[in-house]
Order: sequence, then structure tokens, then C-alpha cells
Amino acid sequence: MSERAQDAERMRNEPGRPSGTGGAGREPDQLADRLREIADRLRSPEIGEEEAEALAREAADLVGKASAEIESDLRSTRTEESS
Repeated sequence: MSERAQDAERMRNEPGRPSGTGGAGREPDQLADRLREIADRLRSPEIGEEEAEALAREAADLVGKASAEIESDLRSTRTEESS
């Protein structure tokens, strides 16, 4: 694994960043900021294939978590409205 790919993997597993097993508690703004960071890095001409793959996996994970949070918030709102 290249050094950049290893750095990307370390950032993925860094405390405060979501992991594959749960990033609950991250604020939506933090998720959006991280997705912007990933997008910026993916635009870089120096990015290697391994790092790009690691970043793409992280982005997909973040989007999935954000989607789950949105669904949960919608369910909560519907429950509150029907009470």
C-alpha cells in the first residue's frame, strides 16, 4: 500500500472520524466538510489509485451514515407530529 493510501486509511480510522462500524455523533456539517475534503483530494492530479479507492470508500461510508441519520430524523419528526 502506498504511503498516501496508508495516510488516507489512517485518517479514516482517526478518532472523531467515522469508521466502518459507527460514526454516530458526527454533526452534519462535519460530514459535509469531510466530503468536501475528500472531493478536493480526489481532484488532485497526484492522487494514486490506492488512495483514491480508500477515499471513495470513506465517502460512500459517510454518505450512507448521513442517509441513515436523515431517515432517523424523519421518523422522529413523524412520530412527534402524530403524538
